[in-house]
Amino acid sequence: MNTRQLIEEAVSLPVEQRALVVDSLLRSLSLTDPEVDEQWYAVAKRRLEELRSRGVDAVPASQVFDRLGACAVGIRESENSLSPRPRPVE
Repeated sequence: MNTRQLIEEAVSLPVEQRALVVDSLLRSLSLTDPEVDEQWYAVAKRRLEELRSRGVDAVPASQVFDRLGACAVGIRESENSLSPRPRPVE
């Protein structure tokens, strides 16, 4: 099987299996520290529990991307001037 055939076969998989393939490939590209992975897992698990228990409010992705876009515009503008970079929106 050549690379093209492998990609064609992978693309035809159900989305959950494609995600698993992508995750596995990405993990193979970067050597991560298992301790850091465990810490990120703990953070993700805690955040998911907070969302499920309604301990925090979810923010729609469109709102997050709008805020990120506004921040990026501010950064680009500051790169063209001598003013300091704006802080990210919190």
